[in-house]
Amino acid sequence: MDASITGSTWVEIFGSYARTILDDDVGRLNTGITVKASRGVAGAFAEVDNARFQRESSNLSILTQAGASYGYSSNFDRWQKQKQTNENVHDLFAYSEGGIAVDVGVEYYIKTQAVKTYEDGDDYYDYKWKIGLSLLDAGMNQYKYGRESRTLRGLRSDINDTLLDAKFRTVTSLGEANDSLATIAQSMSRLTGKFTVLNPMRLVLNADRFIGNDFYINGEISVNLSGVFKKYRYVSEMNFITVTPRWETRKLGAYLPIQYNAAGKFWIGGAFKAGPLLLGVHNWANVFGKKSIQNGGGYLAIVIRAWTNNKDKADRRLNCPD
Repeated sequence: MDASITGSTWVEIFGSYARTILDDDVGRLNTGITVKASRGVAGAFAEVDNARFQRESSNLSILTQAGASYGYSSNFDRWQKQKQTNENVHDLFAYSEGGIAVDVGVEYYIKTQAVKTYEDGDDYYDYKWKIGLSLLDAGMNQYKYGRESRTLRGLRSDINDTLLDAKFRTVTSLGEANDSLATIAQSMSRLTGKFTVLNPMRLVLNADRFIGNDFYINGEISVNLSGVFKKYRYVSEMNFITVTPRWETRKLGAYLPIQYNAAGKFWIGGAFKAGPLLLGVHNWANVFGKKSIQNGGGYLAIVIRAWTNNKDKADRRLNCPD
């Protein structure tokens, strides 16, 4: 039996460059790149490989062979109960490590071929179709190993489930777990240095259709690519297929994403935009239902556009057709 789990959290700042490479009466082709510098705030992983069990009876199994590695970011070791919360948060960020990622994509706008007037409403999104293809989050974050990170290989003979239960029943910390594991492993050593975690790199195909009166519908297919690099640890994006009806102007927006995700779950979420503030949830059922919110939380973003994109467009009511 082989199994693994990896988690990673980071914060980032970014800079973007976009350029229009084709613009005519029919459509407009844009390309862009975003480079993101990040700090790996928290990372952890656990891997079990080549685990073998032998059943001795209906209520007794013997673990005959196993290997394992597990690690976490060292800044967690600096979180101390006797410190103030602001001191712990400061240390969590101060002792994080750097990372980098890149987004790159192209998008093609099919123009409406109509002259906008005042009655037509906001002309911020003046297209009939927008089709885009992007490679997102191509990069990684790095973390220093915490002091209790370990790797172990092999087991002493005759390790059964009763013995394991006795050794780990009273364990309350990772340090105590390591002490117990050392008594049953053939070899065990501390992990040192740094480990890296790939960002949720994915290829995204997106199509956006203007309906009218500031209503749109968006379809998106997201394919995870991080797993292609088998030698690295990675995290994956949950999105897979998403259809999002929305009403949106430059300053206001309401969204209803309907998603079938990579975990095989069907979610209906929601989001609202007011100026630069974007607030949303992945699945309304987690908010109003009694089930756990695992893997289905919410998000909050402040979107600040470049100054040239924030200017109100000129009044085109008196413009002549091209």
